[in-house]
Amino acid sequence: MDNQDWTVVTLRNPNKAKKEVQERKGSSNPEAQRLYKLEQAETAPTKKRLTKESRQDLQAARAAIKKTQRDVDKELAFPPNTLRDFEAGTTVPNNKQLSALHRYFAASKLSLKTETY
Repeated sequence: MDNQDWTVVTLRNPNKAKKEVQERKGSSNPEAQRLYKLEQAETAPTKKRLTKESRQDLQAARAAIKKTQRDVDKELAFPPNTLRDFEAGTTVPNNKQLSALHRYFAASKLSLKTETY
């Protein structure tokens, strides 16, 4: 038994790690794709919201015409609580919603700006 080598040899598959990354990258699962993008990003993802002044202007314009958030949502055909989310800063209006808000509040010269945080 002197000629036998009893040292432990561990075999690893170098392609396994690459395969896992490819599975996450090309996966149809949106959560897996989001996690892959986060892993690849060098900086933390940035979020957008309306500036504080824009949110206050939106509230003031709505109050000037004596409408509730629910009324404006219905008249602009927005989903329920959309204007509430804009005014709270939790959601950013898309281009279609921005143009609808500008037309609706045209008399108040509404100027909505976004910021990243």
